[in-house]
Amino acid sequence: MADSDDSQSGSAGLISLDMGAFGSGSMNDPLRHAVGIRNAQDKSRMQFWESLPEFFQITVFHGEQDTALNHLRLHGSVSERLFRAKQIKDEGNELLRVVCASVRTTGHQPQQEKQTLLLKDMDEHVRCLQTKIAEKEKELKNLQLELESIRRKKDLQAVQENFTRNVSKQGLMSQHQKTSLEAAIVAYEKAAGLLRYLQCTCPNWKNTDGSYKGLEDKYLQINETALAGEGPEAEEARRVVTSCYLNIALAAQKLDNFDLMQSACTEVLSKLDSVNTKALYRRAQARVGPTGAMDHDRNAAIQDLMAAAQVAPQDKDVRELLTALRAEKESKQATERTTFAGFFDRGSLSSSETANPATNTPLQSLDLKDPGVQRLLDIYPSANHFED
Repeated sequence: MADSDDSQSGSAGLISLDMGAFGSGSMNDPLRHAVGIRNAQDKSRMQFWESLPEFFQITVFHGEQDTALNHLRLHGSVSERLFRAKQIKDEGNELLRVVCASVRTTGHQPQQEKQTLLLKDMDEHVRCLQTKIAEKEKELKNLQLELESIRRKKDLQAVQENFTRNVSKQGLMSQHQKTSLEAAIVAYEKAAGLLRYLQCTCPNWKNTDGSYKGLEDKYLQINETALAGEGPEAEEARRVVTSCYLNIALAAQKLDNFDLMQSACTEVLSKLDSVNTKALYRRAQARVGPTGAMDHDRNAAIQDLMAAAQVAPQDKDVRELLTALRAEKESKQATERTTFAGFFDRGSLSSSETANPATNTPLQSLDLKDPGVQRLLDIYPSANHFED
């Protein structure tokens, strides 16, 4: 009988309350709520941690996982750390170089043949449109706009041919190549992590089973002393870290991991070199790489490329991608103008329809406050009628 009462009235001493803000379930599920509340508390104490890119977060664990690396971080000179960082970076370079070489030998002949066919189709479309313009004078305006749109698409396709040759698709990559790229990223993270890394000052942040407790902001700090100053060692350290981050971006691009690619480039631009041409160019690629890239992504990519072009005006890759994105944007705008122009043309009134058929009075001269006009136009004014 007691079980029946409990099932109807809830557990003794607990209020049935929706605590969705803290976790799933209700107060009748105290264990899940305790976990939910703890997660919410941890999140408020880990805002700095959450703001860091993933490839930089991982450096906090390197010291715990590799005692030699941790000893070098804590006790090695900058020159010793630089030497080891370059060794690890070279390991990543070799992994990345093998994948890049194998991707190049695969070739992109089917894709190039497809692009050639597209160009031929566009040429044919241009000729058809030119014929229609000559035959249909009434449609001249809209057809000219459509013609301009097709020409821009043709130009865009031609410019993008060179660009697409350098983009490897995940479907063409073997599992071994993917594994090599992931290992290269780990190597670059460790190499850069010898010179710039995240450390936790809490002595008891690691559990006895090897897992880690919540990394609260108050215990976290970035160590980049090797990069400080204007001496040759500091300059070399900044160059090595920048190179590692840019190579992480390149490997991430080949894995179609555009979020990682963009965050690595942003870290270079925001923390190391605000006018780095490669970082600007690769971040632009990362913005437009996903199939779901939006207009604001393309606009941001154009801004990155314009900044890169100011620094390196002769850079061919930058100029080609900037030209392609601008042509794509203009083509889309031309297509929209064509679409909306046709829409408004179909819905416009002829000059004979702009007058009141009963009085032959132009509609723009009618007084909308006149009750007779309101009945004619089927207008029902509000309680305040019209305001001058």
